[in-house]
Amino acid sequence: RPTTGGVTNMARSSSLRLSRGVWTQLAILASVTVISIAVMAFGFIKVPALLGIGRYTVKVDLPASGGLYPTSVVNYRGSEIGSVKSVDVTQKGVQAVLSLKSDIAIPRDVTAAVHSRSAVGEQFLELTPRSGTAQDIGPKLRDGDVIAVGRTQIPVDIGSLLDTTNKALAAIPQDNLHTVVEEASKAVAGLGPELS
Repeated sequence: RPTTGGVTNMARSSSLRLSRGVWTQLAILASVTVISIAVMAFGFIKVPALLGIGRYTVKVDLPASGGLYPTSVVNYRGSEIGSVKSVDVTQKGVQAVLSLKSDIAIPRDVTAAVHSRSAVGEQFLELTPRSGTAQDIGPKLRDGDVIAVGRTQIPVDIGSLLDTTNKALAAIPQDNLHTVVEEASKAVAGLGPELS
């Protein structure tokens, strides 16, 4: 019996040992897994940006939200430089908190305008320098700076624009509406490319 028990224990210990080839395969699998997780974390999920690494915060005071929402894109000179972290109602209007990339120098003297990216109404915030060139931007935006409401613009509210247009059309007598449409057509005939 002692001999049989010893043989059983040896068989168990030898079955738990892995060959060098298996260890090599496990090491390669572990390396591929770690590299894949790193690519996902830094390339797609952008963990450093989520943690605020390489970012700074700027606030923008707006008279109204203009359709801006958290995660909206922030552009500077046509390039994406950050995103909107939050949009909060204040006593004087709305304050948007921006998270901007630290490696892009942005002048402190900028205007902020809310624009539509598409006809559907996806809004983004465009920062535009009021003076200076790309090489000489003067003092730069820093963490905690505030862009005042006097340097901001929001788009016209589509609802009020449609209401005003409807009132204007309702003011025109029905008999004259045909004449107005024909004259407007003559006025803009051939100006399609210029108008677009």
